Amino acid sequence: MLAQARGDYDEAGRQYRRSLDILERLGDPAGIATSYSQLGILEKDRGGPAATAITWHVKALAIRLRLGSPQAVIDLRRLAAYRSGTGPGPFAGILAQTAGSPDLAEAITALLDQMDNTDGTTA
Repeated sequence: MLAQARGDYDEAGRQYRRSLDILERLGDPAGIATSYSQLGILEKDRGGPAATAITWHVKALAIRLRLGSPQAVIDLRRLAAYRSGTGPGPFAGILAQTAGSPDLAEAITALLDQMDNTDGTTA
């Protein structure tokens, strides 16, 4: 995170991927989700494609939902911001491609719609 904060995105990416590799070997799904989420934030910070950042957040969210983690809201808010920024149609297309299953894409869309209806914003 320090490398990312100082704008050294290449080093931050290396460290996040190194951490991800270790967490995968340890079989730590919560840690893996955190690494995925950080990679999504990094992609946004470096100005990368929205689809890449969305992919990382979808992967993190899928794990966090499976674990029942309250940290799922982190990725939901990030995805809500992407949906707001790209527009619902383009976002739905990206989500359909990145979710890996129609059921997951529908579940994420329903959660995002619920957030919109609950707080009146798209984070």
